Formats: sequence, structure tokens, C-alpha cells
Amino acid sequence: MAFLLFPLPAAVLVAAMSLAGAGTLLPRWLARAGVPLALAMVVVTFVGLALLSFTLFGLWLAVVAVLMTRRPRGG
Repeated sequence: MAFLLFPLPAAVLVAAMSLAGAGTLLPRWLARAGVPLALAMVVVTFVGLALLSFTLFGLWLAVVAVLMTRRPRGG
């Protein structure tokens, strides 16, 4: 049941983080890729492949986590 309820809020999270973090928190390439990824997650969910949407979110989250830990610390 979680795979049916999770993908749409996850897509909203990806889109919101991409729009809000563009140029500040996220690199530009990741912010640009986030909105199309969120749209793909919504489409894939409505097609019936919610597990693929969950996987896409997991990959996006992993990339964000790695990039956030690799950032130089600001003073």
C-alpha cells in the first residue's frame, strides 16, 4: 500500500526541492533535472509502475545526499 501512496508526494518533494534549491542548495544541473524527473514520476505512477517511481525517488535522494555531503562548508 505504501507504494501506492508514496510516489505522488515524493514527486512533489522532488519538484519543490528542485525549484527552491536551484542555485543555492543544489547544483544547477540537478535542479534542472528535478522537475522533469518529478513529472516522469507522476506519469509512471499513473501508468501503474509505482515501484519505478519509488526507485527514481531513491536515486534522486541518493544523488542529493552525496552532493550535500561533498559540499565545501561555508564560513
